[in-house]
Amino acid sequence: MRTTPKLRAYLRRLRRKAPPPPPKTPLPDNPYHRCFTANRSFEELARARKNPPAGR
Repeated sequence: MRTTPKLRAYLRRLRRKAPPPPPKTPLPDNPYHRCFTANRSFEELARARKNPPAGR
């Protein structure tokens, strides 16, 4: 059995709207962010320790 267009419009108005999503809280500071910098200074230090210069 199909509903009539008038009944469909009436039911559509009665339908509850979805509640808005809760506000997102900002993410906490990432302590590992400093390791992934553009200059990659930590990677350079790790390579220096792994492969010591020949003079030492």
